[in-house]
Amino acid sequence: MTGSIHDFDFIFGDWIITHKRLAKRMSGSDEWLTFETNYQAWPILGGAANEDKAFGEVGGEFFEGRSLRTYDAANDEWTIYWMDTSNPQLIEQVRGRFASGVGLFYGEEAYEGKIYRMRFEWKKISDDKLHWDQAFQDPQTKEWEVNWIMDFRRKAN
Repeated sequence: MTGSIHDFDFIFGDWIITHKRLAKRMSGSDEWLTFETNYQAWPILGGAANEDKAFGEVGGEFFEGRSLRTYDAANDEWTIYWMDTSNPQLIEQVRGRFASGVGLFYGEEAYEGKIYRMRFEWKKISDDKLHWDQAFQDPQTKEWEVNWIMDFRRKAN
């Protein structure tokens, strides 16, 4: 086992996120929508879990999304749950772990009537920069299409 309750410590604090989201997923689109949100993350339960929230105006509407991450030490695995203003039900999204400083997490997500294998990737770039992306796997080619990118920059104190 290489993980610990400290795997996500690098996200704690206040950040600004620059989002790039594909306008249409799994269609060969190269049109990206770009927007910014605020972000805050903190540990709970002695570090065995953590919470975050991303919030701001997106497309002229208020948006808030919340993650809950829990660590299962016996399996060296994190589970990430999500809810947001468009769907305020807490759902399990992905499970996975960190290796060599990169967090890879896998699950499934429905999109336009189809179920896709989904991947999250977390990377600490520096103390003041983080990167996250989400990808769907094409069921035929098995290739991954990155459809959402978040680049974080730490807010100045």
